[in-house]
Amino acid sequence: MDEVHQITCLSLSTSEVSGDDGWLSPVEHAVQSKLHLPKRRADWRLGRWTAKHAVQRHYSESKTPLLLNQIEVLAASDGAPELFINGRRAELAISISHSGGHGFVALGANQHALGCDIEKVEPRSPAFISDYFTETEQAIYRETEAAHQPVLANLIWSAKESVSKALRQGLRLDTRSVQIELLESGRPDAGPFRASFSMDGQSFRGRWCVSHGFVRTIATNSPTLNIRHFQS
Repeated sequence: MDEVHQITCLSLSTSEVSGDDGWLSPVEHAVQSKLHLPKRRADWRLGRWTAKHAVQRHYSESKTPLLLNQIEVLAASDGAPELFINGRRAELAISISHSGGHGFVALGANQHALGCDIEKVEPRSPAFISDYFTETEQAIYRETEAAHQPVLANLIWSAKESVSKALRQGLRLDTRSVQIELLESGRPDAGPFRASFSMDGQSFRGRWCVSHGFVRTIATNSPTLNIRHFQS
C-alpha cells in the first residue's frame, strides 16, 4: 500500500500578524533588518507568521508545545524556505506563498517535493495568457465562459507556481514547461489536478480550492496525499 503523504496547510491574513518581534528568532531578526521596503517586509512577516502557526498546528499533539521563536524559516541557497526547530533542521518540507494580504503555507514529509501558492482572483490580460500558458491551457481558457475566466486563469497560474516551488525553481522556471490538467471533482470550488514538467518528465499531483476571492493550490510528487485544513 502506498504511504499517504499528509500535508498540513494554513492560511492567515496580515491583520493577524503580531506587531511585536518577540516571535522571531535572532537569525530572523537579522534577516528582517535588511528588508527596507514596507511591502516586502510585511509579506515576509506574514509568511513567517503563517508558517510558524502551521508548524504549531502540525505538532499540536506533541506533549511540549513549541514557542513561535523556537521555529525558524530560513532561505536556502536557492531561495527556497527551509524549516528549523531549536536550531536544527526539521524533517518537514515547507512552502510559503502570499497574495493580497493573505498568506498560505503547506507542510509535509521532506522525502517528497512540495509547493503551494495563493492568488487573488482578478482578471488576467490576453498577453499574460499567451506568455505564460501552454497552447493546450490557452485553448481551454478561450473555451471557458468569460465570467469564469478570471478564476480559471488564476487557478492555472497558481498550480504552475506550486509546481515551480516543488521543483525549487520559483520565478526562474519557464511556466510553459509545466502543463496543468484539471480533473473532475463534482465541485465548483475545489478539486484535484495533475501537472507534468516537460524538461525532465516529472509528474505532480495537486489540489486546488477557491474561497473568499482567492485561489489556493498545492502540488507534490507524492503518489498519494491527504490534506488537512486546506481551507483554514
